[in-house]
Amino acid sequence: MSCFSSLAAATQKDCLAWGIPALALIASAVSWLLYQLWKHSYYRDSNFHLSFVNHPPIKQISTEMAIEPSTLKLLTCEKHKLCLRIHSQFAFKVQIIDVRFYNADLTPVERNSVEVLDITDPYYLLRRTQNGVFGIEANYQDRPYFVLARGAGFYLEIITIAHQSWAGYLGFRAQDDSGFRSYAKYAIAFGMTYSEAIQTISPNAHK
Repeated sequence: MSCFSSLAAATQKDCLAWGIPALALIASAVSWLLYQLWKHSYYRDSNFHLSFVNHPPIKQISTEMAIEPSTLKLLTCEKHKLCLRIHSQFAFKVQIIDVRFYNADLTPVERNSVEVLDITDPYYLLRRTQNGVFGIEANYQDRPYFVLARGAGFYLEIITIAHQSWAGYLGFRAQDDSGFRSYAKYAIAFGMTYSEAIQTISPNAHK
């Protein structure tokens, strides 16, 4: 009887010896897979949130900063200087940013309709690197990237112009030091009434 007991105990020890590391490896693999699914879905498409403010938070401006309600923004067909607040739900290493317009179907807009003329930041850290066909790409001076903390935000001043009536999205993209990109958009219209713009942009399509 004692032989069978000793054999069973030894078998149990062997199972524990390889079973626990195997379970830990499986748990690690599942955790990595879930992280990748989250990163390439929610983190990619919903980490950043855009809103417009009346001015950036700098000491030279004494009036209180006000954040506009997150809704469809209506503008006239002329040049505008806008202040955009980019809020990050999670930490992000911002290396390159890109600002451009998108049609309602999320295809890029050529510059003969509407265009981003320039982007700056209130602390003069940006270095514009490419004035592309559709938008402007920029990175930061004297650093490979800057770390945006969880729940933090930063500001961009954007100069836009519309050459005709148009409705769609102002798009923002941030790229980290590994090449991963995260996106955000804000519904915007030039030279249209609210009802006209909504006919172009689905009312459920913008945040």
